[in-house]
Amino acid sequence: MKKNLAAVFIVCLLLGIGILYRPDVADAGVGNSPGAQKIKPQTNALQLPFIVNKGQIDSKVKYYARTFNGSLFVTQDGELVYSFAKPQSTDTPKAASEYSVMRERFIGNTRVPSFKGEGEGTKVSIYKGNDPAKWQRAIPSYEKISMGDVYQGIELKMKA
Repeated sequence: MKKNLAAVFIVCLLLGIGILYRPDVADAGVGNSPGAQKIKPQTNALQLPFIVNKGQIDSKVKYYARTFNGSLFVTQDGELVYSFAKPQSTDTPKAASEYSVMRERFIGNTRVPSFKGEGEGTKVSIYKGNDPAKWQRAIPSYEKISMGDVYQGIELKMKA
């Protein structure tokens, strides 16, 4: 039973990653450029951190990661929310871009997540507006996050 649940979760996670990384959008126009062979491996090796939410976005979000084609939000109750840009035609203005959202929830007898960041990354600072009192400095980020045991004996660790 545990192996079946783990397999279902892995398939869902891979589906989400496949939606977030879409070669038709990410590689558009790059394949024939002179430095394409150097850029692609470097881009694939980039580590995108999970950033702790300290009030910079909706309070339901515990961690978030910005990807090249959207964002992944991990909520306080353990829901995974993927937001990614829909492909645009060349005649669509940039301001009119649309986003699709996919949500993943763990069904059945799940436990309350016990979040833990692993592999402390760089500190993030957010300077919005002209009031320095509202600026946020040194927000922690992590290479991986653990949600603890989402099912008995099944720990969920994620890397952005």
